Amino acid sequence: MRYVVHNYFPKRAIDSYREFPEAWAQAKSIDPLRYLRGLTKLTFIADVDQWNAAYIPEDDEIEIQNKFHKKTFNDKIQTLLHEGGHRGQMRVDKKTFEAMKSAGLINVPNFLAMANQVHQDDYHKNGIGSRELGDEVYAESYARFALGMGLPEGLKKFWSERVSR
Repeated sequence: MRYVVHNYFPKRAIDSYREFPEAWAQAKSIDPLRYLRGLTKLTFIADVDQWNAAYIPEDDEIEIQNKFHKKTFNDKIQTLLHEGGHRGQMRVDKKTFEAMKSAGLINVPNFLAMANQVHQDDYHKNGIGSRELGDEVYAESYARFALGMGLPEGLKKFWSERVSR
């Protein structure tokens, strides 16, 4: 695994990364389908938008924005698992993503039941297209399942069946 720090960060920002290795190790240890295993690169970048992190499929990379480091430890783990869900959906396990779509689980009610405040605000401001809806339902339901958090029943059943294989 390669860690890359882009841009200039003052020492106080670098100090905030100290908890990251523990959060990364914890996320990998509870990643039920191992979507985080084999990731090519983690990159720390300055804040560029309202999001905390993003999966970049063409580079097999997770970009972590500086604001991520201000999150609680558990929120960091959830964010990492969420980005791992995107990796599964886009690169590692496309069949499971297609199965979720075929099962009719990608819908606005499922999205709204799980969306954090940033996603809720973005949804109410901009709406959500079918691609983004699918991306976010898959990734967030994966993270929430891994953490044992509440899920709409259909998504909980879907992940339980997938993980038990």
